[in-house]
Amino acid sequence: MDLLKSIRIFRAVLEQQSFSAAAASLNLVPSAVSRQVSELERHLGVQLLQRTTRSVRLTDEGQRYLAKMESICKEVDGLYGSAQSGEGLAGTIRMVAPVLFGQSILPTALAEFGRENPGVAIELQLLNRQCDLVDEGYDFAIRTGKQPDSGVVATKLTTMRMLTGASPGYLALNGVPHHPADLTRHNCLINNVHRTPRSWLYQDQGHRIPVKVDGDFESNDSLCIRAQAQADRGVVQLADFQLWRAFDTGALQPILSDYEPAPVPVWLLHPAQRFLPGVQRALMQFLVEYLKRNALKRMPV
Repeated sequence: MDLLKSIRIFRAVLEQQSFSAAAASLNLVPSAVSRQVSELERHLGVQLLQRTTRSVRLTDEGQRYLAKMESICKEVDGLYGSAQSGEGLAGTIRMVAPVLFGQSILPTALAEFGRENPGVAIELQLLNRQCDLVDEGYDFAIRTGKQPDSGVVATKLTTMRMLTGASPGYLALNGVPHHPADLTRHNCLINNVHRTPRSWLYQDQGHRIPVKVDGDFESNDSLCIRAQAQADRGVVQLADFQLWRAFDTGALQPILSDYEPAPVPVWLLHPAQRFLPGVQRALMQFLVEYLKRNALKRMPV
């Protein structure tokens, strides 16, 4: 357990007076906040909070431990401040990200971080597969989709919209789908990076509409899939930043816009049971703030 992280999350719950508000302030999901506080209670062997459906409050044991936790956080913050006010951050960070996300989103972000922290070296690998952070020696991984399982700590960076499109030539020959169910009659180009079942998700007035899709081309590379779609080969569902330029140029045409699914979260992962050095914590905080300022809008792809 990252004790310092759990203490900071516990303090956020107290400050916000709710798990959901604390989660929002930390860019985490409520279940992650609840899990961290529960782990802290198990680690200390006491119940720190009394929880109701409407509020949380300190127990007597929690009140006694709070002062000690505040002292720990103050000492650590002072240690970080001393290090950063001296020679600045220094060290090497190894991270891995999906290829197109790494090509389109990260270069500008990491360049800004590098200018602010000239003593930090970053090794970035772009891979369209899930990596074992510990076995492969990565400090961070960027991953999209559902919150990862235990074994890693996941911080939510941002969300991305999932859009559907096809070329004007393909739609002229095969017709325009007007409802997600119509996709069963179309050649759908599959992104198999997560090895998930061939199902695309849509929604209508808050109701989920999963659609089983099939087609004659699949790849773990979004650029290949988009190129096939632009060559009149079929229908594609990809993230917004992967399709906007093709929509703007007319190479692809958006379809099923009325059924756009809920945004997909983007996570920054680091191994559990590991204390984050100041240089890594600084990059994590920077990326969270950077993507708040620069949401996945029309970045060049």
